[in-house]
Amino acid sequence: MAVNGIVIKTSFTEQLNRIADLGKLYVKKQFTGGGSDALDGIDGANLQNGEGALVINGGNFYFYEYIEGATDTENPPYVIAPDTNANGRWFLRNVSDADKLDGFHASQNPSANMIPVLDESGILNLPFAVPPIKVAGQDLMSRTFYVDAVDGDDSNDGSESAPFKTIKRAVNSIPVGGVGTIVLASGQSFDIDYNIYVENKCIRIQSDRSNRAVLNFHSYLTDYGNTVYQFQLQRIGWLEFDGVNINLPLKVDSGQGWYLFSAIRNTGYAYGSVFHVRFVYCDIDLNTDGCSLIRNSGAFSITNSFMGCNITTHSAGYVICNGGSGLVGLWVVGGSIDDDAYWLNNIVRDANGTPRNVVSNLVL
Repeated sequence: MAVNGIVIKTSFTEQLNRIADLGKLYVKKQFTGGGSDALDGIDGANLQNGEGALVINGGNFYFYEYIEGATDTENPPYVIAPDTNANGRWFLRNVSDADKLDGFHASQNPSANMIPVLDESGILNLPFAVPPIKVAGQDLMSRTFYVDAVDGDDSNDGSESAPFKTIKRAVNSIPVGGVGTIVLASGQSFDIDYNIYVENKCIRIQSDRSNRAVLNFHSYLTDYGNTVYQFQLQRIGWLEFDGVNINLPLKVDSGQGWYLFSAIRNTGYAYGSVFHVRFVYCDIDLNTDGCSLIRNSGAFSITNSFMGCNITTHSAGYVICNGGSGLVGLWVVGGSIDDDAYWLNNIVRDANGTPRNVVSNLVL
């Protein structure tokens, strides 16, 4: 493959194709003009909010972010609309001189997975991970985003001075395989009235412990019953809440039963799915309708830890529900929980009211 007349080695081409197949980062050579080499040639129907693109053009790297639902007037290279099914826009986020990229040094190693420097001297290559790619001063695979439910906007860049509005927007902006911290505005309430998908990511959602943000989960009615909007965990990763209070919802229709009734669910969409969920100094209210905080599905594994958390169950539900045959780990330090509460649906109490593990008979 050639870019601006410079041949890119096969190892790099294969790497680009692998990334493109994931649908998370598109790599193109032109801004407009349609076709397979142009950014506007990507069918909008195949794009999701928060996906990224890299356009290598004129000796520069142009980093783009796709914002679903945006209708801004096309103004290349700053704003680009898909030629087909333009249900959003590509927004230019960063431009770097290819031979002056922050944090890189050149290498002649043809066997490594490389990004090329496009200058007049021929083929130079840049390592993917040593040191990491920089976007707006941050490592591409380790990001920090800010969210403000009052003054934020999902078309912002998520910086402290220009925060996002929704947690979903921030989660989607953390790259697959990466780690991220999401800082919520202190003392604000955030409505979770949408599903949030966490796939192959490690994410910490935090706020000021002395003036905590609050997550209010909502429910909706489907053909199968009441369902909670959720964080849906897929494949492998870590999800942590630090200094964030959590309120689970009541049923939309009290005459209907629950279908999906947890705020966080290990979906089991991928074989070998393993997740760790951690809560640090969080007050959690499961409501009186019998929600669970966490649900594990299928033959998959999830470990959970609670440090300094106060949990109210109203004697109506489990903190953790293992809905399949997978392994569930539980670690608790400090905090409090209702005296008659159940941590896990395969933990019971003996005749004296002492909670014991069904399998090991150990006192919990």
